Amino acid sequence: MRKKISIFVKTYNSEDIIEKCLKNILWADELLIVDSYSTDRTLDICRRYTSNIIQHEYIGNASQCNWTIPQLKHEWVLLIDSDEVVNPALKKSIEYILENDNKEYNGYYIFRRNHFLGKCINFCGERKDKSIRFFRRDKGRCEDKKVHAEKIVEGRAGYINKGYLEHYQQRNIVKYFEKLNRYTSWAAEEMYKNKKRPHWYHFTIRPAFKFIQTFFLQLGFLDGIHGFFWCILSSIYVFTKYLKLWEMYQLQISTKGYKNL
Repeated sequence: MRKKISIFVKTYNSEDIIEKCLKNILWADELLIVDSYSTDRTLDICRRYTSNIIQHEYIGNASQCNWTIPQLKHEWVLLIDSDEVVNPALKKSIEYILENDNKEYNGYYIFRRNHFLGKCINFCGERKDKSIRFFRRDKGRCEDKKVHAEKIVEGRAGYINKGYLEHYQQRNIVKYFEKLNRYTSWAAEEMYKNKKRPHWYHFTIRPAFKFIQTFFLQLGFLDGIHGFFWCILSSIYVFTKYLKLWEMYQLQISTKGYKNL
């Protein structure tokens, strides 16, 4: 007998992609949308597909997920963002697991294909982009981190090797820099909280190595001009998060009279 599944979608100002996302998950037994107070047409579009919509302030990915997961109805849960699309092969893989649940795994890693300005990035280190998104509701949670919080399950986790989440986050440069600004701030806050201090090599060697790693060692050049821009922006991300960390310590110095770094 096929097990039932709840699919949880996080949304915020996603009017340009949310319909594509929802059209591919209408097979869910429960579809729950948790919106972080969108100001565009996102909610109007969502209401065409479900009335099961909650609004909740977004503090971070982990907080949003851990608040929502216990409210879902069914044993199996799939978590996706509004800029992710379940492709047909992934749907078939999930349906197979629901029909043949052997109790061996409490969750599954799903691979993502990242799309940047209309092109799928096949290299740049992105071929291994995966996370646990499909799991038993009572066995899974998110790490308590604002940025790059991983999903954790009790017991064993398997891999879904057929199918992908198609990730359309970098749909334009404006949205990319909005995310970069938000995520670098969260990363800097996390490092500051853990008393990590910035040094000169964080602004020179680390960003340079990030570009060399993604463009040359991880074959980003095979993705053409899109790959080149992706690797440059990945390097900028590294530089920016340490610059924000440095700024935090400078503010600490100016307000508390601490010694220079």
